[in-house]
Amino acid sequence: MIDTVIAKGINPDMTTNVLVSPLPEELKQKIVDSGLCLPNRCFDNSWSIVMNDLFPGAEYVLAFACRVLPVEHSIICVNGKYYDPTWELHLGNIGTKYVMLAKWSKKELPEVAKKAKGHDGYLYPPMVRFLETSHHFNKLFLRSNVCKV
Repeated sequence: MIDTVIAKGINPDMTTNVLVSPLPEELKQKIVDSGLCLPNRCFDNSWSIVMNDLFPGAEYVLAFACRVLPVEHSIICVNGKYYDPTWELHLGNIGTKYVMLAKWSKKELPEVAKKAKGHDGYLYPPMVRFLETSHHFNKLFLRSNVCKV
């Protein structure tokens, strides 16, 4: 997985392997009941779960994850435990490996989104393509990949 991280221009020194667990039944049911988790929308799902305070103190986690091939992905952290609601609820199980790039609290998320606006000027949940164009996140990337703003 580290090869994918480096190929995407991510500084491997800024990454952390994390263990993702299946959602406890109570958390899973709360997510299902909320309607905040849609298929193929991991970034929006994690953003919505955190910003709607579904689980107080939950954090948005930007990661690379692997089921078959590594992909950019977003998960949540609740009380120090990592969960992948999108894949678990819509694909039936979690991935096999996760590498965390960064995580942010409900309070931090809007500021991160403002610092890494999309090319159209709109705010989006944190994703690599938006963070790499903002000088605020230079430490996450290998120098040769950072777009100067």
